[in-house]
Amino acid sequence: MIAAPDGRRFIPTHFGQSEGCVALNDEINRSTPERGLVEIFETTRGRLPERGDPARRIAVTWLTELYGAVHSWNSEFISFLKQYPGFKSSEDPSEYKKFLVDLHAYRVALNDRSPQVKRALCSKLHRLYARFDRDFAGMASKDPDAYQHLKGIVESAYAGEDAVISMAGSIIWDVMREFEVGYQGSWEGVPLHAPLHEWHASHHEQVCKLILAYERGSAEAVETLAQLADEAGLDFAGLEDFAENYAAEPTVVFQGDVTTVYGNMTTAGGDIATIHGDYNRNEGGVQIVGSTTGPISIIQAQDPLLKDALDEIGAFVKSTGNAAAEAMHESLVEEAAKDEPEPARLKQFWDGLVGLAPGVKALSGAAAAVMALFV
Repeated sequence: MIAAPDGRRFIPTHFGQSEGCVALNDEINRSTPERGLVEIFETTRGRLPERGDPARRIAVTWLTELYGAVHSWNSEFISFLKQYPGFKSSEDPSEYKKFLVDLHAYRVALNDRSPQVKRALCSKLHRLYARFDRDFAGMASKDPDAYQHLKGIVESAYAGEDAVISMAGSIIWDVMREFEVGYQGSWEGVPLHAPLHEWHASHHEQVCKLILAYERGSAEAVETLAQLADEAGLDFAGLEDFAENYAAEPTVVFQGDVTTVYGNMTTAGGDIATIHGDYNRNEGGVQIVGSTTGPISIIQAQDPLLKDALDEIGAFVKSTGNAAAEAMHESLVEEAAKDEPEPARLKQFWDGLVGLAPGVKALSGAAAAVMALFV
C-alpha cells in the first residue's frame, strides 16, 4: 500500500520494521526487496536434499528464479530513480517538475498493476508461488519444520507483488518529499505545484543521498546472498550474471528452424512449428519471426472438445483477476499439450487451480473433460 500523506509507512516483517518518514540528514539503513531473500537463503542452508538429488536442483532453480525476478525488477526501479536531475547537479525547477510528474506516473502504474508491471514482476512472483509446494517437496520431506518456516517467509514477502510494491511506494514517497512544502491537492494528484519543484532544485544533494542509500542497501543484500550461496554450496550461476540474463523485459528474436521449444530460448532460425512457454505470447518485448503454434493450438488439433473446455475454464479464471490461478491454468494447458502428458502432473495442476479458483468446479462439462485426463 502506498504510504499515507502523514508519512507513515508499513513494511512487512521480513523486510524490516515499520518506520516513519526519513529525515534527509539521517544515515539510512534502508530495507530493499532483496533483503527478504537473505532469510530465505539462510533457511534453506543445509536443509535441501543432497547434491545429485534432482529435487535439490529443482529447489535451487526456484531460488535462483526468485532472486532474478526480484533483483532485476529492483535494479530497473533504481535505474529509474537515478534519472533524478540532482545527479547532474541541476538547479532548474522545470527539470524536477518533469521528473516528479514521471515519478507520479510510475507510482500510479504500480498501484494499478499496469501490464508492464504485471509482466516485469507480478506474473513472475505468482507463478513461482504456485510452484512452491511442488518445487520444495524434497525439503518438506527432509525437514518439515524448516519447510513450514520457509513457506511462511515466502507467503509474507513474495507470494505476490504487494510487499515489493509497498516498499517501492514508500521510497517514492520519500523521494518526492511532498511533505516538505506542505501537502497539496488530492493524494493521487499530479505534483505540479511550483514550491515542490523549487524545493528539489535547492535540496537535490540530500535526495540523491537517499536514493544512493537505497541502492547501497540493495547491493549489500546481493553481496550477502552471494556469500550465503557460496557457504551453503548452492550451485547457483553467478547471481549478477543470472540477474542480467533475467531482464524484466527481454528482447528475443526467433529466426531459425525449430520444431519444439520447451523453456527459455534466445535465438533460432527459420520457421517455428511449436513453442511451449512464455514466448508463444508476444509480450515483454518478445518478437517472433515465422509461424508459431502454441499449446492451445496443439490441443485443438488433437482434441477440439478438450480445447473448448480449457478455453472455457481459462475465460472464467481470467474473469477472477487471480494471477496465480491464471498461471496454474497455463501450466495445466502446457502439460495437456505435451505428446505424453503425465496424469499426476495434470491432477496436481487441476487441484491447484481448484484451490485458487473454486468456481471452476461449477463448469461441470469443462471440468469433467479435464478430469478425464487423469481419473
